Amino acid sequence: MNRWAHGVGRVVACLGLLSTSAYLGWRFATLPSHSPTWLVVMALAVEIIGFLGSLLLTWALWPASRTMPHGSLVDPRQVDVVVRVDQQPIHHVRATLLAMQSMSAGQRVVVDLGARLEIVALAAEFGTAYAAPDIDDHNGVKTCGQACSSALFLLLDAGDIPASDAIRTLLPLMDDDRVAVGIGQSVMTDDDSAEHGPNGLHELTFERASLNPALGGRGAAILCESGALIRRAAVQSVEVGDESPVEAEALWSMALMEQGWRVVAATGSPVIVRQVIQSQDSVYERRVMQARVAQTMIFGHGGILRPNSLRLGQRLAIAASAIRPLSGLRRAGFVAVVVGSLLTGALPLRPNVVILAALWAPGWLLTSAGLGLSSGWTLRPGDRTRWSLRSLGASWQGLRHPMAFEQRRAPVMTPHALQHGGALVASVVVLSSVLMMRGLSEKWTHALGAMPYQWLAGLLAVALWSLAMSLDVLRMLGRRNQLRRATRVVTTIPAEVNDNPIAVFDITPLGAGFETRYEMSPKQQLTFAAMITTQRGCENVTLPITVRNVLSLSEDRWRVGVEFGDAKPQALNPLIESCMVEPARQRLGVPARVPTDDEDTTIEAVSQPVLDGRRLALRSISLMAVAGAIVSAQPGDGTVVAWLVSVVSILIAGGVLLGSARPRRAPWAADQSTSSPSPDLAIR
Repeated sequence: MNRWAHGVGRVVACLGLLSTSAYLGWRFATLPSHSPTWLVVMALAVEIIGFLGSLLLTWALWPASRTMPHGSLVDPRQVDVVVRVDQQPIHHVRATLLAMQSMSAGQRVVVDLGARLEIVALAAEFGTAYAAPDIDDHNGVKTCGQACSSALFLLLDAGDIPASDAIRTLLPLMDDDRVAVGIGQSVMTDDDSAEHGPNGLHELTFERASLNPALGGRGAAILCESGALIRRAAVQSVEVGDESPVEAEALWSMALMEQGWRVVAATGSPVIVRQVIQSQDSVYERRVMQARVAQTMIFGHGGILRPNSLRLGQRLAIAASAIRPLSGLRRAGFVAVVVGSLLTGALPLRPNVVILAALWAPGWLLTSAGLGLSSGWTLRPGDRTRWSLRSLGASWQGLRHPMAFEQRRAPVMTPHALQHGGALVASVVVLSSVLMMRGLSEKWTHALGAMPYQWLAGLLAVALWSLAMSLDVLRMLGRRNQLRRATRVVTTIPAEVNDNPIAVFDITPLGAGFETRYEMSPKQQLTFAAMITTQRGCENVTLPITVRNVLSLSEDRWRVGVEFGDAKPQALNPLIESCMVEPARQRLGVPARVPTDDEDTTIEAVSQPVLDGRRLALRSISLMAVAGAIVSAQPGDGTVVAWLVSVVSILIAGGVLLGSARPRRAPWAADQSTSSPSPDLAIR
């Protein structure tokens, strides 16, 4: 998006903030006297916090004076590269070490937080130095600085695929000796995972692509992941804590700012491709850590609300970075206000259609549109609502002591409860139940008391909007994609199983799917031989395989899913380079190798939509809530708002039913990538 669009976005956002501030002034001047005090106070707190969040984001995205970096005089071969290994699978470590071979860099070091023997062997295989931190050091940043011999080092997490010129691209950020960290831009290896929202956007896209670079222009970016150049002198002068990487690096960033260092972030093209997190439980734990560190940076002993040497701009930047992790707290208050209003029959304000139409609605729409334009459309309208809903449980868990979180009981809910902590599921159930109760009360029992019809219709519209966004985040208004431990690659390569030719249609570093005319049985141990094409040419690989599932297509055709066993590095390296390194480099803009005329090889990374239909109870509750909303709206009265509520209710019901519908299976000739219940194998 060009500079003109960014300028328009800032103007639109300012107009929206002015309109919202006028609305808040009217709210304070017309406080209701007959509504419960707690309801009025909570509603005002929710609105004020939302306004301050929008104001902070508008300030953060406002362009700061930035000196354009020029080519650095430092030779990339004088910069060491450190690969930090935590609990990543071995093929992720191998992929990063393979990608590093094409980089112009100094010493290569592997820092293994788990001190695993297989990582020691892998480091020896690639001729890299190996180091293991102290058992109490859960992030290894201090060990990274001690294991390097250069003044700067590039920190990578296992699974990251760096561009060949990543160091050269980031070096100009470090020309200023006051810069402690230079954070690179990144993209993800896959377009769908537990980290992606239902709109297909990764939940950290805005922070990585827009917010952190904007804060970096002020020297106040937050290091929250790998893919950064780090100055060893900064590690030695400002102590890094022993917490997990997410917490330790963010707190270290704040400590660096307090000591006069700058933390910057790059703009422009990405230089790192990151692995997506497919484990929903891991995503939830990461959100809890982010909420915990955000709460510490604001309210902790050395936080921005305490007297210290942080400047005002740095305090505002830290507050802006904490908006997303803590947004679930505000969303919980919003849901409580809606539920309280439905149950008590009272509103937390004196409704005035003219004021709402002239001030509140323009403020809401203009602010959303302005922030979207200012961020290059990485913050789309509705994304802040999705943030808060996805972090609804994590924000509250982040307030608890880490020991209490680690000793929590396992959730007894659906798999999506792992990703959202159960709080979002609980809020959907509560909101749906209250909507149904209000519908019964309005039509038959009158137990919740009467409510002016116009008030009720407006309140139902807000409740239905909250319910629709919650169902959207839970991916119940549409079909969702299969979560896999490895991204599939659609390919056609010549291959054989036990000297019998097969037709391979997709492959991962962990397994493959193919069609054969020779019957096989599950758990059968066989040998897979194929010709793998990489940038270096064609290589023959032989891998032991275990048959995991077999599907009969006809009397003489079977579709087979297999899992790869342990193999020699000579076979694993071409496979991982073809399945992980080269697709990642293509995302960075590196053109793929064009096959010659005698090579019949096609490779394309895919993610196919499949159904996850294990949430029938929650869908049923949501449909009952929609029925209650329709009953409460009383569409027979013929008002515009009533018909609007009815239409929205019907759309939500249709979306829930559509998300529950099992898609028709396409013919085999038209669809060669039917999803599998197994996270690793390519067929059902």
